Amino acid sequence: MKRLVKGIRFLTVFLLFISGSRITARADDHSEFSQWNFKPSGEERFRYEYKNDFDLHQSQKDNGGQLYHRLRLGGMASLTDEYLKSKVDIFVEGLDVQTGGYQIKAASNQVDDFDLHQAYVNLHNILGSNFDLKAGRQEFKYGKGRLIASPVWANRIRALDGGIIHYEDAGWWGDFFYGQDVKYDDDKMNQSRSEDFLAGFYGGYQKHKMAPVIETYFLDLTDLKGMNNIQRYTAGARFQTYIAEGTVWDLEFPY
Repeated sequence: MKRLVKGIRFLTVFLLFISGSRITARADDHSEFSQWNFKPSGEERFRYEYKNDFDLHQSQKDNGGQLYHRLRLGGMASLTDEYLKSKVDIFVEGLDVQTGGYQIKAASNQVDDFDLHQAYVNLHNILGSNFDLKAGRQEFKYGKGRLIASPVWANRIRALDGGIIHYEDAGWWGDFFYGQDVKYDDDKMNQSRSEDFLAGFYGGYQKHKMAPVIETYFLDLTDLKGMNNIQRYTAGARFQTYIAEGTVWDLEFPY
């Protein structure tokens, strides 16, 4: 309960601070076109699960309830041009996740005291080149999320330390990326390891929002653990098209 009260107080102060900063920034901005805009973000989520012989194994004590709690607090600062298109985005987000159990043990692998979840800088259309650069701690999401995603159902959300070089022009786009998987540590600051990373290319083409989507990718997943090293290369393609109102045909072929 103390943690909840502290989180709510922090959220209230945070929102008031960001809102005040937004007003001040706009009032003090004397440039002809560019201006800074500030936008807060937050999420307070509670989820309850009741389990009754969850693993279909009578010898295991898995009958009871579990409560999952997640608090996300963030803020985005964006430098926009005369057309209100972002030139620079700076985003910082913290994450606090907790669990509690009734009659069964709480899920310890879903617990982490308030820690840094995301902190990145995104530079758009650098020098008019159609290239973007996004660097820092961030979530990676591609395609339908079958291979690269940051699912939000569990308390913890996957993040990586790295960067993305993005190119987009006339419906064509492509990303070269590198990211080190961030490891959760309830007692210390969450950190990544250079021995555990995802790198590769993901790109595609779509003429407009309702047109067919064609994507292709090559991924390198490496995790050097010592005895159980993993080095997996994946090449594949994805195709999506609308075949009727509200009906989508989606095919993906990874190898």
